Amino acid sequence: MAVADPCRAPARRARDVVNPRGTLALAAALAAAAGLFWTTRIAAPKGLFDLTTTDVWIYSYPMYEAFYASVRAGMPLFWNPYLLCGIPWIGTLQGGFFYPPHLLYLLLPTYAALAASAVLHLALAAVSTLAFARRAGLGSAAAALAALLFTMRGSLPQWLLWPNMAEAAAWLPLGMLAVRCLSESPSRRAVALLALAMAASALAGSPQVTMLLGYGWATLLLALLIGRRAGARDWAFAAGAFAVALALGAAIGAVQLLPAIELARGGTRALQALTPSEQYSAVGGQPSVPLLLLPGSRSSFGLIASALLPTALWARHRVLTAWALVVGGLALIFAFGPQTPLFEAYASIPGLGWFRQPGRLLLLTDWCFAIGVAAGFDRLVDARSTRARAAAALAIVTLVGLVALSLLGQAPSFGLWPVVLPATGAGVGLALLLLVPAARRRGLAIAGILALVTMELFVARARFARFPYTPRAASLLRRHEAFFEELRARGGSGRVWLYSGLPPLDFGPSLASVYGLRGFDAHEPATLRLHAEYFSYLTEGTTSRGRSPLLFMGRAGPLSAPIGRPPTASRRRLVDLAAVRYLVLRDEETRHADVRQFVADAGFRVAPSSPEGLTVYENPAALPRAYLAHATRSAPPPDVLLARMSDPSFDPLAESYVADDPGLEQGRPTAAAEMPVFVRDDPHVVEIDTRSATPALLVLADTYHSGWTATVDGTPARIVRANHLFRGVSVPAGRHRVRFTYRPWSLIAGGAVSAAGICVLLALAWGATPASDPS
Repeated sequence: MAVADPCRAPARRARDVVNPRGTLALAAALAAAAGLFWTTRIAAPKGLFDLTTTDVWIYSYPMYEAFYASVRAGMPLFWNPYLLCGIPWIGTLQGGFFYPPHLLYLLLPTYAALAASAVLHLALAAVSTLAFARRAGLGSAAAALAALLFTMRGSLPQWLLWPNMAEAAAWLPLGMLAVRCLSESPSRRAVALLALAMAASALAGSPQVTMLLGYGWATLLLALLIGRRAGARDWAFAAGAFAVALALGAAIGAVQLLPAIELARGGTRALQALTPSEQYSAVGGQPSVPLLLLPGSRSSFGLIASALLPTALWARHRVLTAWALVVGGLALIFAFGPQTPLFEAYASIPGLGWFRQPGRLLLLTDWCFAIGVAAGFDRLVDARSTRARAAAALAIVTLVGLVALSLLGQAPSFGLWPVVLPATGAGVGLALLLLVPAARRRGLAIAGILALVTMELFVARARFARFPYTPRAASLLRRHEAFFEELRARGGSGRVWLYSGLPPLDFGPSLASVYGLRGFDAHEPATLRLHAEYFSYLTEGTTSRGRSPLLFMGRAGPLSAPIGRPPTASRRRLVDLAAVRYLVLRDEETRHADVRQFVADAGFRVAPSSPEGLTVYENPAALPRAYLAHATRSAPPPDVLLARMSDPSFDPLAESYVADDPGLEQGRPTAAAEMPVFVRDDPHVVEIDTRSATPALLVLADTYHSGWTATVDGTPARIVRANHLFRGVSVPAGRHRVRFTYRPWSLIAGGAVSAAGICVLLALAWGATPASDPS
């Protein structure tokens, strides 16, 4: 039979029929509540800076500022020459450069766009959670409770510290709604809805979160099909529609996913399982039991909501509730990592072991908890049910037990008194629900419970420091703007190393992108193996990292060498080879013994006119960013090669190492030559004029990557990897112009696939003929 609306609810009892006007009003109220929550609990704190907000200040904000400024200038930075000697920026994913809501960054100042995006995604999650809960048959009060619990506690608001994760996670409820539709009546529009959620999450730039969403959607579809005892044809139809939707969503995201796959093939984050030590290579990987069970923190389940959870045992929606309890419970257990014996089972699930911090699985626990509590509450408020009294009694007993646990446990340290006292009022509200059958009074009791849940969400301790959401806060990032612009003009084609052990708001490697400085290192979790080996050898004397973080995160690392290794300054030749002309340190850093020792041993000289709070050192031994080598050798293994390159006597102009034969005779003596001259030095195009009496290898000290092509006087030429990290092109004797162009196949192919996917999505969404019901 034909289905006109893929998401039209099946026949329900009269109390469950959705009132469109009432639902729209409730959705508007929830969106407003999300905005109020953001304003009072996230945007309001006055503290300037702490470790919790590090990434949003020194990574996300500069990334958005730099990229979207380049788009407005007509030259999008798909390759970023300002970090790590050059990096395929589009492949790092976390910028979400093709994510449609990021149009905000083209229309608004970065601080305003960052704030607007946060509010809009919280509102999206709240409204789509409401829609899912109503579609599942929950009453208005229960649906509102689910939306409040998912969007105002736990992972989603906390992930605003990492905007790409919050943006990817906000599409979870919409995908759940689409899955519910698919399980009942698979149709074109239901497929389009799930494909939209998948594509948006993928484009937001957090593959780990998108992977979690996929597993959440798949397990819900499985549970719903089992619950309705679907036949083989129904299973095949629903599973096929689900697979098509995910594939279509991935195709729409191909413009960003294919460059990411290309980067992963040669990157530090290859598509393979990480070891447990690598998964927990950063702080904050495992959840804390007290923070989850006791109220008062952002992660807490909350006293009142936790007291309502046991009522799910009497829920009318048994399949949905069973799924929520099982999936949410497993995700919670897996989130504790190696602390539980089931961690090996987690590691065996395809794709999940590729990422750091399994604790992020709490996103699924948060969603399942919200749905489970809402399903129990829906039973609790059913005046006609004889089980509502038993459910209410269990909720009261649970509440009393939790209050006692909080008061006897860690109430003083968590500052719980403002939370525990309202919880007593919740017990009274539940008692009224039992004792007063009158509909009006029962309605007041229901509203009172919702109000108490909301109150607890708003009084929970907020540990966020200030976000860059206002002009005044964002101005902190521009404190040294005049100096950085002067340094860019002074540095020419050379590089600047902005070094800091823990960057403050106004100083850090990511600011190099904002000011167009050719930086040396970066704060970037998605990098090439070549980067990891080069920078790890500089600071550790080996390509295998032995200090935290075990996964290279773009930073060169501390300037003190590991115990038993020669000092870092003994390998400073790697800094020279990268054409680093200036080292900029905060004055606080110059007080550290290891930093002072490195500067002294490396022979750096204090440069004039340093700004207040910063000290600039000049590197007199820095090599030019482009030079001609007249002799080459085949590169040995990385550790051996980097050891030879670290030798102070290594002269790449006399002899360089190549990973492939560049067509030069090996061991040819050095011939006199002029230094290459930059004719054009843009992010995606570099043109260099060379002049030499003999054939030579032009070495450009920019990162080697397969996305670059080269021509010599207009004739295609092969790029070889020179001196481990850099690019080399063989040039004949005489005068020649070499042109490097960044033109990655992954971006071109991905754009074509995405365009085709969007066309298919539009056809599905607005197609005139709905799919047939398999039954």
